[in-house]
Amino acid sequence: MKSEIKGLILTSVIYGIGDILLKAFNFFLLPIYTRLLNPSDYGILAVTGFLSFIMSIFMSLSLHSFLTPLYFSTGNHQERRENIGSLFLLSILVGGVIALSIDQVARPFFSLVIRDVPFDPYIRLTIWTSYLSTWSRIPLLLLRVRERSFAYVLITLSSSLLQTVLSIWFVVYLKRGIEGLLIANLIATSVTSVICLISVSSNMILSLKVKIWKHALIFSLPLIPHELSGWILELSDRAILQWYVSLDQVGIYSLAYSYGSLITLIGYAMNMAWVPFLHKTDSIEGERASERFSYMATYFTVTLCFFGLFLGLAAKPVISLITTALFHDAGGIAPLIVAALLLSNIYYFPVNFIFLRRKTTKVAFATVVSSFTNIILNLWLIPVHGVIAAAWTTFISYGVMTLLTWYFSLKVYPIFYQYRRLMVVFLISAFLWVIGVVYPWNSFWFEIMGKLVLLAAFPALLIIFGFFTEKEKSYLRLALRSYPIFQR
Repeated sequence: MKSEIKGLILTSVIYGIGDILLKAFNFFLLPIYTRLLNPSDYGILAVTGFLSFIMSIFMSLSLHSFLTPLYFSTGNHQERRENIGSLFLLSILVGGVIALSIDQVARPFFSLVIRDVPFDPYIRLTIWTSYLSTWSRIPLLLLRVRERSFAYVLITLSSSLLQTVLSIWFVVYLKRGIEGLLIANLIATSVTSVICLISVSSNMILSLKVKIWKHALIFSLPLIPHELSGWILELSDRAILQWYVSLDQVGIYSLAYSYGSLITLIGYAMNMAWVPFLHKTDSIEGERASERFSYMATYFTVTLCFFGLFLGLAAKPVISLITTALFHDAGGIAPLIVAALLLSNIYYFPVNFIFLRRKTTKVAFATVVSSFTNIILNLWLIPVHGVIAAAWTTFISYGVMTLLTWYFSLKVYPIFYQYRRLMVVFLISAFLWVIGVVYPWNSFWFEIMGKLVLLAAFPALLIIFGFFTEKEKSYLRLALRSYPIFQR
């Protein structure tokens, strides 16, 4: 198991570095954007963001999700290439028809539902960027399935770098504002799709296989309500907020959410390494590997909780440092967003067992219930409490989703999780988070020092409360002794 964990860590680190650099390109542009754009511009960006998300769901029909089981269930290389090409062909044909229909027919609908955001140019640019992004989904997923993490990271980083350069050109030099950002995104997405197709061209052959299309639709269609519900969980708060608060407040909340999303850098990187490993291991060993998976669940959780605690404690000072005073209120909202998205990243571990057994209707049920919880709570609480209510409902809804997913995963793939160790991690994380967020720090530097102490207390409390096993302690001592500073 040590070698397997090392392999997962290495792959996760590669994906993690790539994701960190991806986020960094945009995150470190915040000081520029917050001086050239106003909160209302950020409100428009938030609205086009959730439009892009929901349109991408319908344009892709989640067909790319079928690639992983299709890849591991096909033994013949030639047949596999044809099957992947058939799936890709179905994806781009379906997406093209839907994108064209939205562009030509749905304009009056957008005018009625989306206030203060003109169809031309903002929504039209969003439509075609969303469609072009579907071209790269299967090629990028194919790179992940084939465990070509360096190629995946190189392509995605190049795309983000191109988008960053184009965004600076359009916003800083051409003064095109939000329209410039959307044009930059369209160009970068187009170039990325071409690069992705070239990189995997030898691994797929375009073909029309009705049988593959049928199996792909059976697997993927239940994921449409799942992804729609995921959109509701992730973005409907901003859609509802625009009806009850000003665009300035929507923009501040959006900034807090962007910061909170940094936790997904860790969770998503680990998940990208975990998915192909899980499918490959199960195809060889079946449920005999369940004991190793229980250990991996514990390590998955403790890693996420540590980084979630770090981001939650750092939220207020970081946001106050990199933004103007207009955006400082986001620092009070961001820690709760971090906690909510921590739960959504823990969800990655159990949900993959449900995908492994192709029980996609159970995934859809969990997210649909959670999304209805989110909508009801948002409509009830936002009119009274504003943006802080949206943060709390996000936390509660992701908690419901994670618990339901864990329950269903046990039904389809029984694992004896290490519940005592997991409870120790959760309680310590919550205790330190509450102290760091609630305590009234009197000065900036006192807050920095105090929160560093709280962060350092995390591993110390794990040791005190018996989280580590004797084997893990022995392994850690051996690992530390390999460094000169610990050899005395």
